[in-house]
Amino acid sequence: PQPFPELREAPSLLWTGEEVLLFGGSVEGRSISSGGAYDPSTDSWRLISNYWRDDPLGERRPAIFIAEHSTVWTGAEMIVWGGVHRRVGDAPINRGWRYEPLSGGWRITGTGSGIDEDFNILPDLDPLAPAPRREPLAVWSGSELIVWGGEGESGAPLQDGGLYDPVSNSWRAMSNLGSPEPGALKSFAHLHRDHMLVWNGGSEARAPAAVRTVEMHRYSTASDGWQPSTAGWEPSFTGAAFEVVQADDRLIAVGVTRTTGRYELEGWVQTQTISAYEYDPAADSWRRGGEIQVEGLSAEPASFEAVWADGLLLLFVGSELLIYDPED
Repeated sequence: PQPFPELREAPSLLWTGEEVLLFGGSVEGRSISSGGAYDPSTDSWRLISNYWRDDPLGERRPAIFIAEHSTVWTGAEMIVWGGVHRRVGDAPINRGWRYEPLSGGWRITGTGSGIDEDFNILPDLDPLAPAPRREPLAVWSGSELIVWGGEGESGAPLQDGGLYDPVSNSWRAMSNLGSPEPGALKSFAHLHRDHMLVWNGGSEARAPAAVRTVEMHRYSTASDGWQPSTAGWEPSFTGAAFEVVQADDRLIAVGVTRTTGRYELEGWVQTQTISAYEYDPAADSWRRGGEIQVEGLSAEPASFEAVWADGLLLLFVGSELLIYDPED
């Protein structure tokens, strides 16, 4: 599909019901302020406005230079929160911004103006929000943004969070009693009914099941309490590149499970198998799904992005779009 947004690392992806919104990320280690919206029905992209609209002087100014952040869709707005921001030397922040596709406008979350004398958006500290962090976990409960974990300014994993109400533009505290201990690898969070499911990214997330230490816990917004799950983590991937996405009433984890190669006249050709595993929250169990094979990659992808869109799993591997249908 064309025009494809600028290639970047650590962007966010979400599905609005009509479009896939891609925003932020980094290029050559610097966070960027750009994004795009992909329409599967027309196989086309449009650019996302990245300009602040509330400038009294009527000027259009770049809005947000952000990477390693989290994103949720509220049904009307995209909320991006946390991550690192170029205007503070790509250090972690605890600010968020709300983007409305219909108007193309941005608004800042929480307390404080967040705008300097030149009307540039600033990632200043929000005193009522959780502490600054990169790669926080985030889900939308139906009325609140739930933020949990991530990596703090010192680089250490965090075991706390908070809940943000966009109607009142306010935060409230979140218990960490009985919550999962932070792991060494990538963590994930997804919503099931009124519970947030959190995998702690244990140190053996890619190891055989017999030695794997990844744990899953459930957080209830109603009781502000945590409970452990017996399902743990079933997938076993060969590399650090894997994603977990919410697919209607289940979760799908995708990652590289096998890499083979062969020599042909034009040179060495590598084939990677990207496998899917499906988790049923109601049954608290995993099952093996299907596979997608990718040829021509010189090495296993350092990372890829995945999003669930209208019954299909869309995988963005570099500039290539792969489509996985769980029903096939």
